[in-house]
Amino acid sequence: MGTHGYAAPEYIMTGHLTAKSDVYSFGVVLLEILTGRRSVDKTRPNREKNLVEYARPCLKDPLRLARIMDPAMEGRYSARAAQSAALVAYRCLSGSPKNRPDMSAIVEALEPLLALTDDVPVGAVGPVVLFVAATDAAAEEKRERAPRKDGRRRRPVSPKVSPRKRGAAKNDEFWVWHLPAEQKA
Repeated sequence: MGTHGYAAPEYIMTGHLTAKSDVYSFGVVLLEILTGRRSVDKTRPNREKNLVEYARPCLKDPLRLARIMDPAMEGRYSARAAQSAALVAYRCLSGSPKNRPDMSAIVEALEPLLALTDDVPVGAVGPVVLFVAATDAAAEEKRERAPRKDGRRRRPVSPKVSPRKRGAAKNDEFWVWHLPAEQKA
C-alpha cells in the first residue's frame, strides 16, 4: 500500500506500481523540499491540506512559485534553480504516467542546477516583499520590525524554530539549505 500523499493516482486507482509511480512520489518529495511543507497537513486550511493539489498549479508561474517557496530559506537560493526544479516537479506530478519523465531525465535536469548562483533576489511579488536577505543581525532585526507594505505584521522567523536555516548562504543550492555549513580548516 502506498503512503498517503505520495502515492501516484494510478496506483490508488489500480494498485499497480510502475517506475512512473516512483517518479510521481519523487515529485512530491521535491515539492516538499521547495515549499517546506508536508505532503498532507491536516492543520492547514482545507484547500491547502493536500500539497500537490494546492501547489502544483503554482509551479509554472515564477510569481506564484515565490509565494509558496519555503519561508525558512528567506530567499537565499537561486531563483532560476528554484524555477527549473519546480518545472521538474510539475512534470513528475502529472496525472498521466506517460507524461512523467524518466528518473534519468530528472537527474539530467537537476544536476546543472547545482551550478546556478544567480543573485536575483526572490521577493517582489505584487505589493509584498516576501524575503529580504539581511547582512547582519541588526539589519535582520530592523526588517522583522518593519511593517509589510500590505499593512500586515511580519511573523518573525527564529533560527531556533527553523534549524534548516543555519546552513544557508546567499547562493546555496536550494535543495541543500538544511545542511550545516562546512567548516573550513
